[in-house]
Amino acid sequence: MIKYFLKNKLHLTALIVLSTCVFVNAQVIDVDYADKEFMHASDDDMQWWLNAHFGVFMHWGPASFTEKGISWGRFGPRPGHSSKHATKGTPAEEYDNLYKKFNPVKFDAKEWVQMIKDAGAKYFIFTAKHHDGFCMFDSKYTDYDIMSTPFKRDVCKELAEECHKQGIKLFWYYSQPDWHHPLYLTDKHDEYIEYLHNQIRELCTNYGELGGIWFDGLGKHPDNWDAENLIKMIRELQPKAIINPRFARKTWHWGDFDTPEQTIGAFQIDRPWETCMTMGGPWSWGGKDRNDTKSADYCTRVLINCAGGGGNLALNTGPSPEGEIFPQDIENYLQMGKWLEKYGESIYGTRGGPYKPGPWGVSARKDNKIYLHIMQNWPGGELKLPALPAKILNAKALAGGKVDFSQNDDELTIKLSPDFHKKVSTVIVLELDKNALDITVIESSKKSLTVGQTPIFSSEDKKFKASHAFASVMDDFEEGAYHKSHWRPSSKDSNPWIGVSFEKSKTFQNIVIKERKTDLVNKFIIEIKQEGGNWKEIYDGTWLGEFSLLLEKPVTAKEVRIVFGGSRQKPFGISSIDIY
Repeated sequence: MIKYFLKNKLHLTALIVLSTCVFVNAQVIDVDYADKEFMHASDDDMQWWLNAHFGVFMHWGPASFTEKGISWGRFGPRPGHSSKHATKGTPAEEYDNLYKKFNPVKFDAKEWVQMIKDAGAKYFIFTAKHHDGFCMFDSKYTDYDIMSTPFKRDVCKELAEECHKQGIKLFWYYSQPDWHHPLYLTDKHDEYIEYLHNQIRELCTNYGELGGIWFDGLGKHPDNWDAENLIKMIRELQPKAIINPRFARKTWHWGDFDTPEQTIGAFQIDRPWETCMTMGGPWSWGGKDRNDTKSADYCTRVLINCAGGGGNLALNTGPSPEGEIFPQDIENYLQMGKWLEKYGESIYGTRGGPYKPGPWGVSARKDNKIYLHIMQNWPGGELKLPALPAKILNAKALAGGKVDFSQNDDELTIKLSPDFHKKVSTVIVLELDKNALDITVIESSKKSLTVGQTPIFSSEDKKFKASHAFASVMDDFEEGAYHKSHWRPSSKDSNPWIGVSFEKSKTFQNIVIKERKTDLVNKFIIEIKQEGGNWKEIYDGTWLGEFSLLLEKPVTAKEVRIVFGGSRQKPFGISSIDIY
């Protein structure tokens, strides 16, 4: 137990308390069961999930009428949550009665699952019940379910049958918090726990074999759900099921994998993880006029980054009240599937590394092969990486073509022809004389020049610094890449820009810019200013998203800035600027 908490970096004071007891609802709760064997899936049962790397998430229900986030668009009490009452949204009385008109006559389980399969995804996560308490399955323990709607068809049953027919693994998303149930977090909460267990038993009994259960406990202590007996029951009813960690607090890392949300997880190969991310809009239907859908290229790059970092991607769409999937989302999934038909070898069955992600891209490996995903905008030339502790027998572009390379004791040099450059990712395959999984992790880039106290300036505020806008790094993610805070211009700024100013001139060749969550910017330029000089344009680009530029040769400058000429939607946000 002590080892477990030290590994996960809990403070010593928390360790002392948690190694003996915790307090929940003024009761002393023993948490020693966290390390019991039944709390984790076996290594064998995890293999298919680790090999899959890609799943489709769907949030759906009567909440789709609101065109806002499911549950979070309900203007009403949120028992047990830090924001105990919503400040805006659809009034609870109206929201809680939306089911009475929910009649998705265009819903077709076969078409949905076929789309998932065509996308190249290997598993499907569907919202059986969200925080609003509405059940998309036939439950004998409540009338607040799909059978009480005009539709009167068990959506979960139809989806489960199709998943089994088409070979897609199925997860049920289930929210333990229930803002609709009258007994949740009351003096009769024990009765609510019984209700929760009964519904999980239904989901694990009535729909065939499951890939797993995807909980969403909003950070509550596991004893709020009697998690020990809950997980035991799932393991007994669905012995091969995989369970995410959200039946416990995030920092405890219980369950079978971690779940970073709306951001790509850090490079982590000692514990499985899965990024859950929306294709665009809220966690449900965002309306037919939604214009913030991520591009197919962006979504594919997110998948590549997840696989290269050691994780999976669960990419979400929210169907309409009629049961239709947003057309651009369908197109994106199908485009990802076409990419995977050609390049899936570099994703399926791989593990992250051995090179850690860098401004050039990411790597993945299996057997005696390493796949380099080069995602920079590059003019051709040479990619230099630290040497591998192995002999390279062959190098080729996965799309076709021999690649010239050389390696000495310190450096691996890969010569790249501009003809090999692909829009999403240029995939180079290195064939080794040994198993690539035996190679220890290799740092692939130096620290970004912008990490730390480099002053950040913008068109609106020339006073704030990197520590304010970019250096507040998430505990679970890489320094210099994924940040809690972000910069965004005001809607009144007609010529927005943001830049960095070095104390002394710096020489660099790589510039990496990441938008917050999506790719809204569709026109931008990058400029540099040398000591005492004027601004000089070095790049004119479209579609920012997660952008990485390799200049043809290094440049020296005192300042760098990005000027934004257009975006699909305002406001857009910039979460990081890294310069190497």
